Amino acid sequence: LLGRVLVMEACLERLAQSLSIGFLCGGLMSLLIVGLQLYRPDWLGLEFIFPTRNGQVFANLGQRNQFADYLWLGVLSAIYLQARQRLRLWQFLLAAIPLALCAVFTASRSVYLYIAATAILSFTMGYRQSDFASIRKGTGWVIAAALLVELAKHFGNVSDVAMVTAGERLYSDPGGISTRFALWQIAWNSFLQAPLLGVGLGGFSWQTFVLAGSVPPGSLPGAAEHAHNLFAQLLAEFGIASLLTLMLVGVALWRECQKQAWGHGHWWGLAAITIVGLHSQLEYPLWYAFFLGPMAILLGALAPRPISIDLGKLGPRAMALLLLAGIWVMS
Repeated sequence: LLGRVLVMEACLERLAQSLSIGFLCGGLMSLLIVGLQLYRPDWLGLEFIFPTRNGQVFANLGQRNQFADYLWLGVLSAIYLQARQRLRLWQFLLAAIPLALCAVFTASRSVYLYIAATAILSFTMGYRQSDFASIRKGTGWVIAAALLVELAKHFGNVSDVAMVTAGERLYSDPGGISTRFALWQIAWNSFLQAPLLGVGLGGFSWQTFVLAGSVPPGSLPGAAEHAHNLFAQLLAEFGIASLLTLMLVGVALWRECQKQAWGHGHWWGLAAITIVGLHSQLEYPLWYAFFLGPMAILLGALAPRPISIDLGKLGPRAMALLLLAGIWVMS
């Protein structure tokens, strides 16, 4: 609702510009924290800075996959602001390239999904609009920088660099993949037990205990609160109706979006939602306010027109049924 109101009161480009400036500033501040993590963790007694673990950097988010996601939102913001001529080329390079390189050095394998998604959106949306050349150029710069640092780390004489890149971890460390498969299997088995309404809100944790014997030994580190996949989580805890509703709304929004002329703000909003959406298929970033808040605003902002439903006299009765159904699911 807030996103829709902001777009109606101002416009999508102004909202996208404000949010992108926030993400870019947040990403650059995170780079400063990373520098303190690596080189001066005891400077001025800054105990609020998390220490590194095995050469991993994650600023103050405490987890490298979330940090990679946040950094890439900063990269998208730099591309957008440069396309809107709010950043000069040298300012864009000075901001976007370090953000992209740090994202690679988080060793989060999701970075390559983000690179692919950004490239696809930049070069496919460009065919609809003629003024997307700056978007494509900025995307090319950051992708080239990310790939070059991987090549330099792999083939160059940089063995003194302690940090692992996303590419190195992609082919050398399969850890986490088997755990996710086990969680997805438990989510599927939970869905089969209660396909209509699921096992209830918060019930997935209990299912990881009850169904632990159905997955390979050692694949689960303990009880898990989330299936590490948004669709699997919805199926397990809320049943098939929740997933179908989500898909129907998503398809309806996409069809409506295709009917309007796309601008730079549409590219930035869709790219940001895509990045967090990809992350949501491997973890649960939407459990955290610094992802959930902006994504909720963007989903409302990108809705091409207000949607109103007049239920007449059925309205109060329908609301009562919805409340009862919610209480039933939560119990």
